[in-house]
Parts: sequence; structure tokens; C-alpha cells
Amino acid sequence: MVETRKIAAPNENGAVARDHSTNQSSAAPRILLLCKSTGTGPRRGALAVALALRQLDPSAVVHDIDILQLAYAGLQRRAVKKGIRMQEQKPYHLARLYEQADRPGSERRYTWSDRLRFWQRDLRGRFGDFWLLRSLLPFLQSEAWDVIVNVGATGELIAALKRQGKIHAPQFLLTTDFYTHRANYKKYYDHYFVATEECAAHLKALGAKKKQISITGTPVNPAFSEIKERVQCLSAHGLNGDRPIVLQMTGGLGMGPVEKIFKSLLAVKMPLEVVVVAGRNQELKQRLEQITVPEQHRIKILGLTDRVDELMRVADVLVSKSGGMTTAEALACGVPIVIIDPFPGLEAQNCDFLLENGVAIKNQHLETLPFQLTQLFNDPQRLALMRSNAQRLGKPRAAFEIAEYILNWIAIYKGNGELRQTNT
Repeated sequence: MVETRKIAAPNENGAVARDHSTNQSSAAPRILLLCKSTGTGPRRGALAVALALRQLDPSAVVHDIDILQLAYAGLQRRAVKKGIRMQEQKPYHLARLYEQADRPGSERRYTWSDRLRFWQRDLRGRFGDFWLLRSLLPFLQSEAWDVIVNVGATGELIAALKRQGKIHAPQFLLTTDFYTHRANYKKYYDHYFVATEECAAHLKALGAKKKQISITGTPVNPAFSEIKERVQCLSAHGLNGDRPIVLQMTGGLGMGPVEKIFKSLLAVKMPLEVVVVAGRNQELKQRLEQITVPEQHRIKILGLTDRVDELMRVADVLVSKSGGMTTAEALACGVPIVIIDPFPGLEAQNCDFLLENGVAIKNQHLETLPFQLTQLFNDPQRLALMRSNAQRLGKPRAAFEIAEYILNWIAIYKGNGELRQTNT
């Protein structure tokens, strides 16, 4: 697997040293992928595209960075903690802001939706991200980037810089959910990569041109496009596969009622193999390991792992929230999903998409989760239909399609090089 290149932090003057460790040709594509690590989804999406770019063109200079890491470390820690606290304690406040900013404005009066968009577009772009701009702008101006790809919530800030004439590189936007928000459309973007046809229709209704939009699916790690035998994946993780395998994902930050969900899974009467990925939360992992397990079940508790693709390949059902990246990974492996307590806003919209397409069921009360799973496993035709729907929607090579478009766009834009075509 291709390694992710580390980016030097800004020096005391705010500049970033150029990387002279490799002898790159001046004609080599220079691509910057930006994300913001208040959640793990955009970071994983940026990494997936970066890995695909390096596989398609090893000479390419590809930087995938978290813009919060360019600021001082305390800002990154506070931003992540604040995001977690808001999602856990005030999810409906966040949802209200999200929905208000997504509403169309009024021609007759200045609405709250207009005020929110004004804050996002103007005030935040000029003043609100001072600490980020102080470190980010010198970095952006230190290289002659051929393309800057904004993954998730970085778009507002970068669009503001381009509007102010401080950067001039072409701007692409990559979304990692199954719906687009009104804030995703900016006239300064040269191209959009979206997950669904409905996303494309929304952007066109807001003013984007058809030729500016590529419906690629959500980019997942290139490992999901590799051919791996189920038997090998089972053996690699010490699983038998002689009973239904339930994969419980908690996200990279280990948020949500993870322990309650785990106990509900253990309450299922039929024998199961349950695999829980606790992410970076070591305290959570230790608490899960201390829970008494009924003798009919086999349990495996994991921390942060880079082999999620292998776990997805052997899972019969995924139990998780409806985050864009996690569910895209499940679709890439054709795994039916049981959605637990989605956060209002994007996760709720992702949940709607998955339900509408017959890929998932939604749990309303954890007390009924054992009943739902038992019903599902006792109905193999329904489970097979859900798996078939997931396979239909899955885009395991989305990262390569995006990478191919970026490299071809640069080749045309610079007027040199050969066009590439990935194997489909």
C-alpha cells in the first residue's frame, strides 16, 4: 500500500518548506487535497483519493492535509472536542442551523437562512478562521498547485480566498455524503465530485453546469477495490464464519451509545460472531472487553484498524450510524446495514437514502435490536435482496475515477501528457 506523505508544519514565519527529498519533474502534477478533521469521514475520503492518485501516477506530487494541523495543536484539539460535544449534547441545535442554511432565500425579505449564508460566505471567510488563515494561506501560496481539492467543510474558506484573489489554482469540491447542501455550491468551483444523481440534480438546480459535475460515488480506500477471498479474511481476523457475523462500527472517534448497542447485540438468542471496532477510544475498548459475554456468542473487540475492508467483506450485517464514509464502505462490499440513532442533518439524510434504496433498516429503540436482527437472519431472501441492493449502489473504485479525472483535467489544462483510463 502507498504511504501517505507527511507535510511539514509552518515555520515561525508562517511559511512551509518545500519538499526537496524527491527529484520530481517540473511537469509532474501538483495536487493538494484539503480536509478538516472535526470528523474522520472527510479525512478518510481525502486519503482514499490521495492513495489512488499515487497509484495512477507515482510521479505526481500529492499532498493530503488536515487544515487544522496547519494551525497550532491546541486549536485542532479544541475543534474536535467542540464538535463531539455539540453532536452529543446539542444535536438538534446543529440540525436546526444545518436546515436553516439549506433553505432557499426570499426575494422579498432578508431571512435567517440568508443571514447564516452571509456568515458562512463573508464574515467567516474574512475573519472567522483567522488562526487557520495565518498558517494556511502561506502554505497555499508556497506551491504552484495544479488543482486544489476541497473535501467536506474546507470549501467555504478556500472559496473565500479565491474570491478575494489570494489564490488562483482551480478548485474542485468532493462531498462524502449521499446528499448535497446548498452551501456546497460555489461559483468559484471548477468541478464537483458527488455520490448520487440526486446530488448532481441539486447542484444543477443551484447553478452548476452539467459538465462541472461527476457522479463518482463516495471515494473509499483503494483496498476496497482489491480482490480478497472471504476465507483469507476470516482467517486473518480469527473468525470462523460458521454463524452470522455482525460488525459494529463506532467511527474513528468512538462516539454514540456504543456500550448499549453492544449489550443489545449480546441479547440476541441465536449464536453470533460480533466484531466491534472501537476506533481511537482506548477507554471504550477496555470497557467493552469487561462486559460479560453469553456463551453462545463469539466476540472480537478491535481498536483503530486499517483493515476495515477485510471486516466488511466477511460481515453479514453492519450495525452503525449512517456516516457517509462508513456506509459507502459497506456498500462497496455489499453489506446490509442496521442504522442506529443517526445524528440530525447529514446522517439523517444519509439514512433516508439508504432506506429508500432498500439497503438498510433503522432501529428506533435499542430494546428491539435483538428482534430486528433475529427477523433479518431468519429471512435469507430479504437479507439477500438488501445485499444485492448494496452491491448495486457500491462504488469500490470511486477514488480511482476521481483520481483519473483530476489527472486528465491537469493534462488537458497544461496541454501535455497522456490521458489516463482506469480499469472498470
